[in-house]
Amino acid sequence: MDAAAPPAADHRPHEHGGGPRLLRGYRTDPEAVWPIPVLADTDPSLRLGITAIGGGTVGRAYANNEWIYGLWRNGRLHRCGTDLRCGAMGKTHHQMAVLLGEYLADDESLDEPTRQRIAAWIEQQHANPDLP
Repeated sequence: MDAAAPPAADHRPHEHGGGPRLLRGYRTDPEAVWPIPVLADTDPSLRLGITAIGGGTVGRAYANNEWIYGLWRNGRLHRCGTDLRCGAMGKTHHQMAVLLGEYLADDESLDEPTRQRIAAWIEQQHANPDLP
């Protein structure tokens, strides 16, 4: 399936206000997108986007919710899914993106450089006081 890339972003999560589709089959845009910093000059661009199923507000915690996510490499959708869920304890977009990143960093089906970059991004996120 061909899907458009998320919008260009700086190092902060972005609320998405229209534009490219996260997944055409799900007919939704990413509500928040995080660029994954490069570790080497030759690293391709890498972005992680997430949206709460049913719609959500970035920064608000959602309990018992499902999430749609996408991982883009060089502007092309590389990985996507709807198998991300949170339980009774509400989670924000940022918290769910970090949980997803922890899974992706250990996913041996991804290449090692991508996994290393995601792991480094997770470490940066855990240094963020807004992330419990």
